Amino acid sequence: MNETQKNKVVPITVLTGFLGSGKTTLVNHILHSNQTELHGLKIAVILNEFGTDLGIEKKMMLPFTTTTETQEQRDGWVELDNGCVCCTVKGSLIQTIEKLMKMEKKKKKKKNEFVVQTRSEEVKEEAKEDEDETKAFDYILLETTGLANPGPICGELWVDDALLEDNMENAAVLDSVVCVADAKNIERQLEEHVEAREQIAYADVIVLNKADLVETEEELRRIREKLESINADAKLVVSERSKVDLSQVLDQKSYKGNVKSRLMKETKETTTTKRFFAKGAKDLAMRIEESSKSSNSNSIISKHDETITTVCLTAKGFVDKEKFENWIEDLLWEKRNEPNGADVLRCKGILKCKSKSDAPPLILQGVRDVYEITDGFDGLKLQEDGLSKVVLIGRRLRLDELRVGFESCFFL
Repeated sequence: MNETQKNKVVPITVLTGFLGSGKTTLVNHILHSNQTELHGLKIAVILNEFGTDLGIEKKMMLPFTTTTETQEQRDGWVELDNGCVCCTVKGSLIQTIEKLMKMEKKKKKKKNEFVVQTRSEEVKEEAKEDEDETKAFDYILLETTGLANPGPICGELWVDDALLEDNMENAAVLDSVVCVADAKNIERQLEEHVEAREQIAYADVIVLNKADLVETEEELRRIREKLESINADAKLVVSERSKVDLSQVLDQKSYKGNVKSRLMKETKETTTTKRFFAKGAKDLAMRIEESSKSSNSNSIISKHDETITTVCLTAKGFVDKEKFENWIEDLLWEKRNEPNGADVLRCKGILKCKSKSDAPPLILQGVRDVYEITDGFDGLKLQEDGLSKVVLIGRRLRLDELRVGFESCFFL
């Protein structure tokens, strides 16, 4: 986390999850964990709840606040005793983030010293005049309502250039989507609520919370498989009372700079089971193992005909970027409007290009109808099989049709 503190770009973590899953408990754990205090992390929390929920969420954090109730009502934010800040969305989300960043920047210019207050004592320190002078926060947490579809929020945060300003100083960028799932109730919620399925689908990290309330290991294994059948690409973390290691949920770099994917991560392991998957879903990984030996080398990552599934496409050769852009635009922009057409919620991939022999592969990232293809960072390489790979998460994903379109974008 020290590296993140030195970085002037502030990562935004979107925290989603169905009603009662434990999102606010996770926020409080992040704000007041030993890791936060140890590294001196400063975190801004934005609450995006409905109506009266705003007051309830804030009251849950009031024991750790130094801001008066009058000041809270006037400014719309509360200052926590560890230097972190909590505010609510007023106006648009982007305006709220910009105001939050500028507010903190203004505060630093006014003060020559600041107060670091723990629960037991207050210690005054001189304000640093180096990089902390221009740095707003180490992280921003955006906690959404339990009924929110995180897709539009991610799209807005990801593509808004207004958050990238001052030559990347005090810039805020989308880092990842963390979804908290109530292990005791998630199966029923997935069956009854489309919002619960979409929250899982968009997640880069799934925190399977309240695991202590699940009666047997067999039941917990079934729940894990259910989540993986919807989103096989997300990292899955099991927790009780939302207590997780912060490195599992913060600074994941899921949208910029890295393609953090369980389906595509580079490793020295030689078996496809270990290369493509963490623990769990081994039978699905074996299907990829068998498929990768064929010329088509594609697989659909789903054991059942679920509403939302994950598909992994692979191809030999070099990508024709123009053809690929036409294919992905047709898939993201046209197909979802056709009767029974594919509806892609999230896509990511690494694509082999022929610009230079030592050039890193291209990176694909997309949220619903918004996507980008960027040059890979130095050190990014394809796996040992040398195949380009794309992961699609969404509805009505027909493997044969997708495979033909994807493979037509490559040449040997």
